[in-house]
Amino acid sequence: MAKNIDKRMAEGIKLAKLGFYSYLFDGTILSADQETFDYFELEGIYKGPDSLVGQDIGSLFIYTGPKGRLRQQIREKKSVFSMEYGIKTLKGKDKWGIHNSYLFIDEGTGKEAIQVCFYDITDRKKQEEEKRMLENRLHQSEKLQAIGQLAGGVAHDFNNQLTGIIGFADLLRYELQGNYRLSHYVDNILTAARHSADLTRQLLAFARKGKYLSVEVDVHRTITEVISLLQHSIDKRIVLQQIFKADPSLVNGDPAQIQNAILNLALNARDAMPKGGSLIFETKTVDLDGEFCSMKTDLITPGKYIEISVTDTGTGMTEDIQERIFEPFFTTKEVGKGTGMGLAAVYGTVKNHRGLIDVYSRIGRGTTIKVYLPVATSASETGSEDVSESVSFDGKLNILIVDDEDIVCMIAREMLEVKGHSVSVCKDGNEAVELYRKNWKDIELVILDMVMPQMNGADTFRSLRDINPDVKVLLSSGYSITGEAQNLIDQGAKGFIQKPFTFEELTKSIAEIFPS
Repeated sequence: MAKNIDKRMAEGIKLAKLGFYSYLFDGTILSADQETFDYFELEGIYKGPDSLVGQDIGSLFIYTGPKGRLRQQIREKKSVFSMEYGIKTLKGKDKWGIHNSYLFIDEGTGKEAIQVCFYDITDRKKQEEEKRMLENRLHQSEKLQAIGQLAGGVAHDFNNQLTGIIGFADLLRYELQGNYRLSHYVDNILTAARHSADLTRQLLAFARKGKYLSVEVDVHRTITEVISLLQHSIDKRIVLQQIFKADPSLVNGDPAQIQNAILNLALNARDAMPKGGSLIFETKTVDLDGEFCSMKTDLITPGKYIEISVTDTGTGMTEDIQERIFEPFFTTKEVGKGTGMGLAAVYGTVKNHRGLIDVYSRIGRGTTIKVYLPVATSASETGSEDVSESVSFDGKLNILIVDDEDIVCMIAREMLEVKGHSVSVCKDGNEAVELYRKNWKDIELVILDMVMPQMNGADTFRSLRDINPDVKVLLSSGYSITGEAQNLIDQGAKGFIQKPFTFEELTKSIAEIFPS
């Protein structure tokens, strides 16, 4: 047995966790020190380093590093062979080490044997892996942010065009009452346009361009509603489970957006289980500390959050797919079976609600997506869900439309004139302010676009108020209501209408400003 462990191999290596062991070519251990015993986590399995002698080296751990003919390579090298590789201990812990090995003849057996001097680099590897993961997350976050800016701009511009398509089709249907055949054609145009509008809403959700409401939302009630919706369409082989532990279970936000986010997660989980399985909704209240938040690139603040977990027992995802699942239009489904916008919209909704989303998945072992939303504060913003009762207004108004998009000005003017209103149009804020300064006593309502070149909607609104503090302004945008729009409403703007809008929606918005 080799007793003369060559300490010269350790010269120049200034690392504390240094160990030595040796074994025959058939794997029989000849010697091992305490550092080796600790590195392989053998406490409680063997009695000590001496008890390893005679054991097979391969029985002490599970090899997880790069594959190679290690012993043959050492024999061919005829000199020190250095290799970095990973193992999993019998207790399940991942370890990494650099092993410097060389060939010698064991005096006790006269056989070829391998002497190993190693040092433990597990902590360094963990730090490198954490740094790599953080860099990847940062890169992914920056990429999604850039895509979000592009998606938001596209959705905004597309909504302007859809305003014209939906608006003129809506007016045409109004004029074709009683003509079933032509009305049917118009209905099909409107259906297709509304599907396009739904797609832009998902893009806007991903781009985080505002939320409609900020009210208290009961997460447990929302999940229960989602489960109720799923029960009518889900494969009977999929078992739905709910584990509600969150207390309190309230968050501040838009109930429709939060419900859609959870529903989208559930539908993706369903699609990952074509042969059935379990779909589990779980909630709990957690305190996210500074250390946890600092490890995330999504800039969330420490505090109390509700953790919403949606877990499936389906096919799972590779790491490459996990890195891309929140990108707009990325999908692993067959052509025609998915837009690739569901999870992108979920991502935007969670970010819009100052939350965090994490993905945990392994091929063949299912997926868990965790959403963290801040627990509702006691001073939540007031708001109410859309009430669908009919609101009517039969008066005739002098209305000023301010919008830089020709198609929007054209359809809004047509809609208003059909109702008997007198309409003026300005293409930018400066022109609108000058017109209003001269005619403010006669202009009863201003429909004001939020996003315009030169002078934007917010600056235009403030200039109009300087002329007339009681000016009535209906804000309009291809984005959903943003913080800036909400600020203007707080300052006196009378309402907000999102493009694309219909004849009925525009009429209703005006009626709410001028109740009978």
